[in-house]
Amino acid sequence: MQDQSDKQYQIAEEQYKEAENALAMLQAQKESQLAQIHTQKTASLAQRNSALVQKNNARITAPFDAVILEKFVEIGQLVAP
Repeated sequence: MQDQSDKQYQIAEEQYKEAENALAMLQAQKESQLAQIHTQKTASLAQRNSALVQKNNARITAPFDAVILEKFVEIGQLVAP
């Protein structure tokens, strides 16, 4: 009877350790996935900010009202101040 109880305890102990190991592996995977998602979020934010800067730099505005008499560039050309 004692041998059977010892064997059942050993089996239960092994199953418990396997469950702990499985949980640790899942937690490590979860942390890895969260790190990847955080990296993607940071990269997307940087890309969005860069696009916003480009959008804001694409429009030329004057600090006063005026009438354009002559255009020296066409749409799509690069200009410098």
